Amino acid sequence: MNGSLAYLTDVITRQIAVGADYIAINVDAFPQQVRPGLMQKYVAFVNSLSEDMGGIPVCIDSSDPVTKSAGLEAYYRTAKAPKAQLPIVNSINIIHPQPVLELKAEYNFKVIAMLHDRIDASGNPVNVNTVDEVHKLARQLYEILIAAGFTPDDIFFDAAVVPIATDMEATHTHKVMHSIQRIMSDPYMKGVHTVMGLSNCSHMMPNRLAINRGYLQIAMEHGLDAAVLDPTIDYGIKDPGKQILSIIKDLAE
Repeated sequence: MNGSLAYLTDVITRQIAVGADYIAINVDAFPQQVRPGLMQKYVAFVNSLSEDMGGIPVCIDSSDPVTKSAGLEAYYRTAKAPKAQLPIVNSINIIHPQPVLELKAEYNFKVIAMLHDRIDASGNPVNVNTVDEVHKLARQLYEILIAAGFTPDDIFFDAAVVPIATDMEATHTHKVMHSIQRIMSDPYMKGVHTVMGLSNCSHMMPNRLAINRGYLQIAMEHGLDAAVLDPTIDYGIKDPGKQILSIIKDLAE
């Protein structure tokens, strides 16, 4: 085995070995017509690599409903225990929820629910700008997902991290952190999870790992319980540094 296949094998097996809960697969960089087949290929590949380690569920990450469906079909066909280790689909949103809800009628899975857009009174999609708006949107999606058969434990809310380099008015980091706190402390949605794509926070910045460490620490203090990240990096072990931590704390306040 050599080339890209050897590289992928090394990346996947190292992440499984250090305790990853899921392996995320995204093929959206490829032309749309080949995405479903590639998703099926890589889902089966992860399942074959993880079989001797007891299996590991995948996170099927795609903007394309057909690719999501192809990934779920491949997972249930090739996974060692698909019903015991449910995959995650990334993602659903309030603007176009139906494709993911239709998949729920065919497969059982967990889901990441995006909290970056809402529908205004005129029926138009607009950005969410405040913690109250994010929380209201989370409750709306929660009700839709529960009605479709998801359990609270199946739902992962993503408050949509953006780079701190662009948070010039110190509003977005505050919104993300306090939205996490509001969702995780809401008894109406008890049992749900919050998740973030961690590396988004440090895009366009130097010393990205230190920023990621600090951002993750502050997010966890606000209740975050899941993240899309590289588990081979020593998050939670190596200190991010007092200066970086102080900056992120200030942005979060």
